This record gives sequence, C-alpha cells and structure tokens, in this order.
Amino acid sequence: MTRRLCAAGGSCRLARYGPHTTIDGWLPAEAGPGSTLCALDHSDVAAAVAGLWHVHLGLLRMIRETSRISAEIRTPSPAPPIPINVHAEAMTEEIERRVRECAELVLDALDEDPASARTLPARIEVLEEHLDELVTLPASWVVTFGRDGRRTGFEVDGPMLSLALVDLHRRGRTAAGLTVQRERMPLPCPRCERRCLGRDIGTDRVDCTACRGEWTLDGYRQLTVIGAAAAGKAATR
Repeated sequence: MTRRLCAAGGSCRLARYGPHTTIDGWLPAEAGPGSTLCALDHSDVAAAVAGLWHVHLGLLRMIRETSRISAEIRTPSPAPPIPINVHAEAMTEEIERRVRECAELVLDALDEDPASARTLPARIEVLEEHLDELVTLPASWVVTFGRDGRRTGFEVDGPMLSLALVDLHRRGRTAAGLTVQRERMPLPCPRCERRCLGRDIGTDRVDCTACRGEWTLDGYRQLTVIGAAAAGKAATR
C-alpha cells in the first residue's frame, strides 16, 4: 500500500528531519485518513476556517473606528483625508475573495449550486461542513480579478487553498490586532535557517512563521546549545 505524505511538503508541521531522500532533509508525516494533510496541518486548516469570521468582524470594527475618527478631525484642506486603514480594507477584501473562491470550488465538486451560499458566513459554513472536500480538491484553473481590475489565472488544488487560508487567518489576526505580544528569537530557525522564529508571550512554544516548525522553549534552547557547539568545532578546524 502506497503511503500518502502530507501535501504541505517540507512545511508539514509533523515533518521529521533525517537522512531522507528529500531535497531539504525533512520528511513530511503521513496524511490522515481521507485527507491530503497530516493531522496537525488538517487541524490548523479547521481552526483557520472557523476563525476567519471573527477576524473579518475585527477588521470591520477597525475600519469603522478609523472612519469615525477621520470624520471628527477637521482639516484646513477641502480634500478628503487619506484613509489610514487601507491595509485592513484590503485584508477584508482578500478574506471575502479567498473564502468565495474556496466555497465555490467545494460546492462545484459536490455538484451543488455555488449561488446557494451568497454571504461570507454562509460560505465559511460550507467550508466548515465540507473540510475534507476542501483539502482533497483536485487541481483546477482559477481566474481572479485584482483590485486594479487585472485578470489573473493560476492552477490551485485543495492543499494549496487550505494552507493559504491558514496563512490568511494568521495575517488577518495580526492586521486586526487580535494576536498576543510576540518575542522574537535571536537565532535563525534550526529547520529552515530563516530568521522567523518567535514565541507568543506567556506560552512555552517557539515557532517559525516561515516553515511553521514548532518546538518547546526547552527544546529550542537545547537546539541552540547543539548549534553553538557545532559552530565552535567548525571554527577551530
């Protein structure tokens, strides 16, 4: 029986490092039953989909508050003030667009009318109820229109769309101010070697926002000691 590995590839949350026949040495975990992703990545997608409506509401509150403050500020110029929350507006539009695209593909795969879900909550509900269909969607060609009206086409599949929602949820939480304070780690990630390591204040978990690797704080400290020892040996050669 052929083993199906997590479609997240080297970014798989449960990947193991070792003498594997992979490019970067990281072997993805096995995909869960009925999924293209490992159990932890599948859980991340479920949490992201469930949290997108809350993030969307948080962004809308920010936009309304900005509009209220702007209306109260008197300016000597007759020109309207430049909106200071264009990033929040762009993020709400991206959430609406991405969720619509995913829901339409899922409904199409189920042979149901995409017009049956016309609102963001209804489309999020479609994704929540049919998460297995989302992560296993076959590759298809998607055409989108940017804010400038330009038409763009590209090929996507279920794992790509699912992991993009995880990233969108993370970025949306940051834009809406829903994330906790984060401590940046001084050393590069021991997994991907990018300087994207950090720790949410109050937690005992260090993670990399680039490859999504994760360690306990004690585990991270042990890795830094090992890395420092290896670097010291290399310097004395």
